[in-house]
Amino acid sequence: MSYYTLRIDDRGREVLLNALRLVKNAAEEPILQGDFTDETLQQHEELLQLHRGVLYVRPDPEVEEPVVGPDAGINKGHEADLETPSH
Repeated sequence: MSYYTLRIDDRGREVLLNALRLVKNAAEEPILQGDFTDETLQQHEELLQLHRGVLYVRPDPEVEEPVVGPDAGINKGHEADLETPSH
């Protein structure tokens, strides 16, 4: 399994949470219509976990420049720094 580190500013976090909320709400519709297939329930659960993870994340006091968001270096001509562990 791969893990990713993504640095975002407060505005980027807000935008991401709003987008996740919309997708999560859309994923509820089939369940409300009676679709209880494993795939539908698993997709909804994964969206819940992802939304909760972004919602509960706390700012990192050591990071000053975000990678995603209006103030991100990438928007100023710098490259994004996405990290994956090397296993």
